Order: sequence, then C-alpha cells, then structure tokens
Amino acid sequence: MSEKTPSLIVYTFAHFAVDFSCLWLLYQFVSRPLSAADIGALFLFYNTLAFGLQAPIGDFADRYPKIHFALIGMGLLILGLVLNVFVWPAMILVSLGNACFHVGGGIDSLEHGGGKFTRPGIFVSGGAMGVSLGTLAGKLNLPLYILIPGLLLVTSLIWAFCPIKKDEDFEPVLYHCNHPNKSFSFIFALCMVCIMIRAFGGFVIKIDWASTWSLALLPSIGATLGKALGGFVADKAGAKLTAGVSLTLAALLWGFGSSEPFLFFLGALCFNMCMPITLGISAALFEKRFGFAFGVTVFALLVGSLPAFFISIPYGAVVAAVLSLCSAVCLVLILADPKKEEVNENTAV
Repeated sequence: MSEKTPSLIVYTFAHFAVDFSCLWLLYQFVSRPLSAADIGALFLFYNTLAFGLQAPIGDFADRYPKIHFALIGMGLLILGLVLNVFVWPAMILVSLGNACFHVGGGIDSLEHGGGKFTRPGIFVSGGAMGVSLGTLAGKLNLPLYILIPGLLLVTSLIWAFCPIKKDEDFEPVLYHCNHPNKSFSFIFALCMVCIMIRAFGGFVIKIDWASTWSLALLPSIGATLGKALGGFVADKAGAKLTAGVSLTLAALLWGFGSSEPFLFFLGALCFNMCMPITLGISAALFEKRFGFAFGVTVFALLVGSLPAFFISIPYGAVVAAVLSLCSAVCLVLILADPKKEEVNENTAV
C-alpha cells in the first residue's frame, strides 16, 4: 500500500459525503413551501457557485499551498447544514464548502497521482453516488442529527490522514499525456469542448424506465465505476486508446440501447471513463497548478450543464450518442500516442 493510499480513501469517501450532503439540503428545500421559481433558482445558484468558483479558488490554493482547503470546505458545509432554516445563507455556505473541498481533494489527487490517471479517477468517482443517494435521502427526510456526526467523522479523518504539509524534497510528477505537436490553445480548447459535451450529454437522455430507486441508481453506479475504471485502464492501455474506444462504445450503447437499463448502465460506465483523462490533460497543460487545473475542468462541466436548466432536447439518446463520438474525436486529436506517453513518463522526473 502506498504511503498516500489512506488519504485517497479518505478523500474519495469524503467526496461522496460532501455531494450527498449538498443534495440532501437541496431536496430538503424542495419539500418546503417554496415556489417552483425559487427551487429552480436554488439549484441553479448551487451549481453556479459550487462549480464556478473552483477555478479561482484552485488558483488561490496553488499560490497558498499551506491553507487546508478541504478542511475549510468541510467546516463551511457543516455550518451551512446547521443553519438550514435560513435558506439562502445556508445555500451560500454549503456551495462554498463544496467548492473548497473539491479543490483540496482535487489537488491531492493530481499532486500525488504520479503523473497517472488512476488516483484522480478514483477520487472523482465518489461524487456520482453521493448525488444520487443524497437526493434520495433528501426526499426521504433523513434527519440532520444523523448526517452531522458522519460529516464530523469525515472531517476528523481528513485532519488525521490528509495533511497538507509536504516534505521539503517533495516534487510531484507532472502529467505528459498531451500531443507534443499540438499548441496549448488547441489542446485547451478541445479539452474544454470535450468536457462541456460530456456534461451536456449526460443531461439530455430521458430515463423513462427508471420507475424504481434501484433502477434510478443504475446510471450513477455506471458513472462511479466508469470514472474509477477509466483512470486504471488509461494507465494500462494508454489514454488515447481508452478514450477512443470507451466513448465510441458509449455512443453505440446509448444510440441503440438507451431504453434498456443494463445497456444504459454500460453506456454510462463507458461515457464516464474519459473523466480522469481530461483531468490529466488539464494537469499537463497547467503543470504544477493542480488546483487551477482541477477547477477549470469543473467550470467546463458547469458551462456544459447550464443549457439543461433552460431547454429540453428531443431525441436525447441520439444527441448523446453523437456528442459522445464528437468527444472521442476531440480526445484522440489532443492525446499523445502511447509510445510518446511512455517516453515522457520515463523522462518526467
């Protein structure tokens, strides 16, 4: 077991707990006598603040590495949950807490990833199930007195196992997965387009068959497994091959089988395998600015998901399949060939 394995386990579980708590609070507000416009504004506000602030917070964290943003995020989150009777102040605190935690955990996943995709893939995998189960817990009115002790335990584990103090001779391994003959602007633009496509594509498919909670959880289970598996497979088979094959399979599975729960599950798994890869691309672009690299990918997710708040897309499965193929093309164009990746890894340290 690696020296940094405990922090990965803690941050991954904490990621689940943070997203679980945020969605619990949102659906607590849904059950209150608020208008549909207010509920919509709350969801839009949460997504905009929690996702939109991660890039500037990440940039600040890169400049001041001795600040423990994950712990700050947990503190803000807990405070917001305790003050949930005040709707907007609570939403602000929880959103800021979410953003700060993700930056702290994201930096850890990239900084100690060894220039590989497995660790960031495992870290980001914790969120999807947190969102789904937090939604369920909010709708079922899980009591706050059950939630808070769990969050306090998670905070204690971060304090104990995830210190930010680094050895003086610690030098993180940089990511070298990008095509060496492509410009920064070209790679950055296509990477952002790929992430926005993935965010938008995940919202357009109607899941008419999700008549029970066990079925409704299938897409989240697929996304969770896909993110974790994608990093591992990319390290073994190469990022370029993994991205091209997984996204093509997702297009086929969603284009021809979105009405079948198991095929949709497999499609969600394949579709999400590229998430740790796009994180690695961003980390390679911004080198040691891991906080900003993580935050800018999250901002692209926000931009891609925003249209779903305002428009309804017909033929969602076909649209998602086409977008998946477009995303595959983007990643194949900007990722290095496996041999070049291997050479770069061997000369990185």
